[in-house]
Amino acid sequence: MSQRPGVLPEQYENEMQFHLLPLIVRPDSESYAPSQRTGISLDRAPQREWVEVIEVPHGRRASRHLGQLGICVNERLRVLNTAPLGGPVLVDAGGTTVAIGRSLARRIMVRRLDSTHSGDTH
Repeated sequence: MSQRPGVLPEQYENEMQFHLLPLIVRPDSESYAPSQRTGISLDRAPQREWVEVIEVPHGRRASRHLGQLGICVNERLRVLNTAPLGGPVLVDAGGTTVAIGRSLARRIMVRRLDSTHSGDTH
C-alpha cells in the first residue's frame, strides 16, 4: 500500500475505511430500523399460521431463488416448523414443503392472515 506524505499509516487506513463505508452498506441489510419495515420476518412468524409475503430481498440471486421455490410477494405461506438453534424454516408454499435458511427467512417480510383469509380447506 502506498503511503501519502504527512499521513500516518493508521490515519490512512481509517480514512480509507471511512470512504469505503457507503459501498459496504446495502439497502437490504439489517442496518435498517425495524420501524421502517412493515410486518414481521418469516423466521419470527408463528408456527401453523398462514402468512402473506409482503416483501422479499432485493438481491437478484435471492429473489430468483425464492421465485423458483414459488415464494413471491402476495404469495400465501403456512409456517410448518421453525428449527431451533438457527436452523431452517419449513413452509408450505402452494402445497410443497420448502425449507428456507434462517438468514434468508429473516429478510422475507410477511403479515399474518386470519383463518378466514388463509384459504385453508382442511
